[in-house]
Amino acid sequence: FFTVTGCIIHKEYLKTLKDNILALKYKYWENGYYKYKNEIKRVCFHSRDIRKKDGPFYLPDDTYNNFMTDLTKFLESIETKIISININKYLLCKKYLNPFDPYEVSSQFLIERFTKFLLENNATGIIVLEARGHKEDKILLEHLRRVIDIGTGDCYRKYISAKEFNKSIDGIYFNPKWCKISNHKKSYYGLEIADLFSYPIHSYVRSNCQTRSRPYEVLENKLIN
Repeated sequence: FFTVTGCIIHKEYLKTLKDNILALKYKYWENGYYKYKNEIKRVCFHSRDIRKKDGPFYLPDDTYNNFMTDLTKFLESIETKIISININKYLLCKKYLNPFDPYEVSSQFLIERFTKFLLENNATGIIVLEARGHKEDKILLEHLRRVIDIGTGDCYRKYISAKEFNKSIDGIYFNPKWCKISNHKKSYYGLEIADLFSYPIHSYVRSNCQTRSRPYEVLENKLIN
């Protein structure tokens, strides 16, 4: 399975979100920093590292348990709407002779649903994607630009028109996990939050939507459809 998850966050809530995530990092790491491979960086909440207790999350059991409790409360408190796209790669390849790239089709579905949300709320928004590399980002950006320029749908109907995309989307940006111009002393907390929400959804889908973990229950009421 391939999962791409996005969080819709109102711009007026960004400062509160930033303050809350920094407070959690300051509580468990001095000034919110950690030495990653001989370089001091802002602690970055990455789902895999937390689950594996790697890097900054290699904590004594009691401290780790307390951190997980606080992290769960923080995620529960976030004011956001979540869109998650989950692709069964085996069925994708089985159904189509020349299947779409899972990342491209997932991202297309994601911006469709984000645009639909914006249209329903008479709002505009920007999209911030996690950078994967210059070449990969360029390919994905070109794909999404084509989607926005021509709209989506088939010969029977338009799902989102080019006019609706251009009315709603103010820009698409790619950010890495850490901010280079701050010498990695800042992280992109929006990407961290999307990552933390994505894994419980991925696990739920992999269980054939049978196993409801505590992290999934925390986010379930934030899901759009």
